Amino acid sequence: MAVASPTRTDRWLFGPLPDLLFGCGLLYAIAFAAHAVAGPAIRSATPSFLLPLLILALSTPHYGGTLVRVYDQRRDRQAYAVFAVWVTLALIALFFVALQNTLLASLLFTLYLTWSPWHCTGQNYGIAVMFLRRRGVAVTPLAKRWLYAAFILSFLLTAIVSHLEVGSAYSPLAYSSQTVAFVPLGITRGVGDVVLPILGAGYLVSLAVVAVLLRRAASWRDLVPTFALVLTQALWFSLPFSVHYWHWQTGLEPLDAQQKLSNYLMMIFIGHGLQYLWITTYYARASGHWDGYANYWAKAAASGIAIWTLPAVLIDPSGFLSGPGRAGGLFEVIATFVNLHHFVLDGAIWKLRNSRIASVLIRSAPEAEGEAAPRSPWLRRLAWSIAGAGLASGLAGYYMTQFYVPNAIARGDLDRAERGVVLARWLGSDEPALRDRLVERFTEKGEIERAAAHAERLVALRADGKTYALLGDVLVARHQPDAARAAFETAVEKGAQRLDRVHLSLARLALERGEDAAAAAHYREAIRLMPTSRTVANDFAWLLATSADPAVRDVATATAAAEALVKVDEQPLHLDTLAAAYAAAGRFDDAIRTASRAAELAESRNDSARLADIRRNLDRYRARQTAAR
Repeated sequence: MAVASPTRTDRWLFGPLPDLLFGCGLLYAIAFAAHAVAGPAIRSATPSFLLPLLILALSTPHYGGTLVRVYDQRRDRQAYAVFAVWVTLALIALFFVALQNTLLASLLFTLYLTWSPWHCTGQNYGIAVMFLRRRGVAVTPLAKRWLYAAFILSFLLTAIVSHLEVGSAYSPLAYSSQTVAFVPLGITRGVGDVVLPILGAGYLVSLAVVAVLLRRAASWRDLVPTFALVLTQALWFSLPFSVHYWHWQTGLEPLDAQQKLSNYLMMIFIGHGLQYLWITTYYARASGHWDGYANYWAKAAASGIAIWTLPAVLIDPSGFLSGPGRAGGLFEVIATFVNLHHFVLDGAIWKLRNSRIASVLIRSAPEAEGEAAPRSPWLRRLAWSIAGAGLASGLAGYYMTQFYVPNAIARGDLDRAERGVVLARWLGSDEPALRDRLVERFTEKGEIERAAAHAERLVALRADGKTYALLGDVLVARHQPDAARAAFETAVEKGAQRLDRVHLSLARLALERGEDAAAAAHYREAIRLMPTSRTVANDFAWLLATSADPAVRDVATATAAAEALVKVDEQPLHLDTLAAAYAAAGRFDDAIRTASRAAELAESRNDSARLADIRRNLDRYRARQTAAR
């Protein structure tokens, strides 16, 4: 990275405001602060389509910024032929192998998620050095080493926390489908407790030392961009990973609210994408092939969106897949190879020690044109036509998934919504959340086969706990209890979001099979997960009162639970359960009185089905009372 100190020219690329906001990441810091103060209010006021739109418009094109840089000009393609052609072809071949091999796909997915923070870290460090050089700051080798150490230690903190043993590893990037999974190295907590404090201390010391060394060489004003990038690095990686590991409660939602990680992850993607487009746009403008900001964004967007959408368009509907891609991992495999290709090209071309790069980013000198290489117009037109098709597909898919289908579902037009999700699939934008809603709506309407078709597609699209829980509901409605139980058990294994509901369903299926002990175990787990649920408490109390299995029957506990329910909410269902508990204890007078009250309430509420059940139970209590006398 050693570059001669430049002549002091322009201190900024585009100006103080855009450079600090986009290049140095202060826009993310502002968003972070706003969410720390009013996160819930901001989220509730943010339209659901906004973050995906920003990802589409800003994050996805940043991949295109590198593609344009390498492939748009023949001179660049030739200069980076090893990476642009041969490494790319090797990655494409590996991509198709990974589509068929879950282990390989998972290992490469892990490599991508581990490399991703390093990619962002390297970019933050490179831009920090660039700003020092542009300002003519005489950065000594010692100061440069300490600055580099700070960024490296930040990454190491991130990597170690990400690779803790299974069950405690943390990676906000690990949006695994459970088919293609993040595979941590399995670093033990004991090792982490020793290593992380050392790395943390080294990180803080390196920041302090570099601040002193740089302050000796420059004014605070000259150091603002570099320190802003140090802050960005901390907000993206050092702080959230440290907070998670040590279980700190900072009072700042972006750090504490682990269940909202996807929102903040998308914000980081957007921040990194903006940063990347900011610097690649400046370089393109100074390269001598500039056609304006709109044209450059269109090129970057077309190529960046195409590389994400076209693989899904060509592979998914074709039925080619049989490995992890067919079992819920296609998106992860595509994400892995898009990013690995991006990381390889980025590492090859954006080096300040490269005189062409340094002449533009540090000295603001136009890039030397050199002799124009002959072109192949038809090949160029073909490439941009394909990229344009990918852009059109991505934009159409965004419209279908963010507006067309959600609006159709909101209006209750499920036929139109179903056609929309099918078309979105062919556009490479099959959105699982929309399939979730269709499964739920079709199940509610009793159109079980249509619900089943979407549930089965979800298994192929996103084979996680939520998917198997929905599939279990559909199979229950289909009167396939054994298959439903298998689906719910898989949902438990994969950690469904609403495990309480899954255990409740498993308990009811166990009751149908006469397995009271298994049902009781699932009820206990459901109560542990959902202690305030009156439905679960009532069902469990009924089982404890009426079970024929002496190992399960617990009349005292059933009576206490039912009395507590009636005290909180006197309704026919709870009174019926309390009456059953009284009868099980031989308190037939109390059982008859309680059941009679339940019948009165059910009749007043016109609950004929409940009333019939209560009256049957009441007759039994009276008969047992007579027999007991």
